[in-house]
Amino acid sequence: MIKILWISPCCVHDNLNPAAAQVRNMIAALHDHGATLVVLTSTVRVSSAPSSVSAVVREPIAHSSTKFQILDGDIPYVYTTTASISLGDMTVLEQRNFYNEMTPIICGFKPDLVIASSSDIVTMSCLNLARQCQIPTAFVLLEHPTFDYSFRDSDLILATSQFLIDSYVTPQGRAATYIGPFIKVTGPLLTHPGASPGSLKEQRAKLKSIADDVANRKLILLENPSLENGLGLFLELVKQCRSDRTLFAYQFAVLEREPNQFENCLNEYYDRNNGQKSYDVSHFAYITVYPYTTERQTILQKTRVLVMPTLSYDCAPEMSLEAVSHGVSVITTDQPTFEEFLGAQATYIDVGQDVIDNLTTPPQPEDVTPWFQALKAQVTTAPDLKELKELFARNSYEANVKRLCLALAPLGAQHAGSKPQLLRTGAFSLRAIIQAELDARAQVVHQVAEHVQSTMSDHNEVTEEQDSSAIFNTPTFDTAQQSAKVVSDLRRSLMDANVLAGNEYLTSLVTDKESQNGHAAKLNKLQAAIALANANAASSYLTLTEAAKRAFSTALEPEQLLTRTKLGQALAQALEQQKHQPKL
Repeated sequence: MIKILWISPCCVHDNLNPAAAQVRNMIAALHDHGATLVVLTSTVRVSSAPSSVSAVVREPIAHSSTKFQILDGDIPYVYTTTASISLGDMTVLEQRNFYNEMTPIICGFKPDLVIASSSDIVTMSCLNLARQCQIPTAFVLLEHPTFDYSFRDSDLILATSQFLIDSYVTPQGRAATYIGPFIKVTGPLLTHPGASPGSLKEQRAKLKSIADDVANRKLILLENPSLENGLGLFLELVKQCRSDRTLFAYQFAVLEREPNQFENCLNEYYDRNNGQKSYDVSHFAYITVYPYTTERQTILQKTRVLVMPTLSYDCAPEMSLEAVSHGVSVITTDQPTFEEFLGAQATYIDVGQDVIDNLTTPPQPEDVTPWFQALKAQVTTAPDLKELKELFARNSYEANVKRLCLALAPLGAQHAGSKPQLLRTGAFSLRAIIQAELDARAQVVHQVAEHVQSTMSDHNEVTEEQDSSAIFNTPTFDTAQQSAKVVSDLRRSLMDANVLAGNEYLTSLVTDKESQNGHAAKLNKLQAAIALANANAASSYLTLTEAAKRAFSTALEPEQLLTRTKLGQALAQALEQQKHQPKL
């Protein structure tokens, strides 16, 4: 049984993030195929509205101040809470808190494989830590990555789109495995001819029945009305359609993803000339607004055309694929991933750059005309559902699950979590970080000593009476040394606490909340004490360093020359003693 640690700084239970939906499907698929998973994620999400996340995490997000743990489908999720909503707004402290959760999970869970699905600096740091612990790593490319993201610490790269591979993986000289989109569709056309029971004649009759039903539908739908999804284009399209005799009989509707989404976004449009609001919700009473609680399947069963004027990159057209499985025609923007997934089952419109650059401004009539013409062509043409067999075969969810499992099997077969050096390697990684910080502080003294020696090369004669190595017995230096010792002791305690939390991690993950809270409180107190000790040590070292710099940056009197010599020799002596001190 393979043990997998999945890392995603973006909330996995975010209902407004298409990539999060695919992540949940992948996690569920791996769990169904026998893998044991722990998911490390955070509360960073698209919207702060409680309805934007799954019900299982709404209450914990509202009442947790640091972190919380839940079970969803027998899969444990470890959440770090953030005040920031956007991933780009995460503070350094929030990023560090997320990263610090890695050590106890690795020590306690001992994963065979670490998988990441978000392209950001926090993910890169976590993958780097996994590599230091000799744990195989995989990265799932679901959307356009940040321009500076590196796949350096990823042993395996998986992608849901061939376009993403060609655009972002191949240019870095890496290879990637195509696994296809993890989007579940449930429409009646999912069982295409050849997969349906019955004779060929019965299958054709069923297909004709569905096509006739689609032709009689009278609903034109926009899902997720927002600025980025082209609500302005849809509103102007509705205005033109109401003045056309062919389209006058059709109804128009929007399906929200959060409460009052349609009205709130409507108020964000302003006239580019006078700055006044462009729309009033009372002027669109003929548009039916379906709340976010409405089942999508219910709406799609009576929809003729789905209009998706997406004005931002979208690598997971979940709603479009679901609509096609119900026989709904799709009109959307010309994006490579849309064409890859939807093929000939959609009509693609090239949107002008002016519309994209002015999201809060209603589009001009010439920008709406292509959409009007495409919509009119769709409703006046009988639906052709014969080519859906190839489309669903290419985007088969079951086939994509098999690709994912087969791609991860060689990494899981290494059973890195069973290696005896894993805990030692993980602890060493923490010690290495501590030692690097101590070495950085020692570098300050080293630089001052070198500067002293180079400056005093012509004045290094000191008599025995003039020897003042006692200069390092000054209160300033004593304080610095004591602060450094406090930092070292506290960090040792933190390492022990992390190991303790790791050893009891699985038992305290969900059930033993009292023990879990006790460990969390202890870690928080230790981290607060370390922060204070670090501040004291930094202040003391700064005082000593600045004093030395001032002594050599000003022109001193001849009688002060001896003092500079004493300081230089004392610093050199301290540096030499420090070299022979045992390290962690």
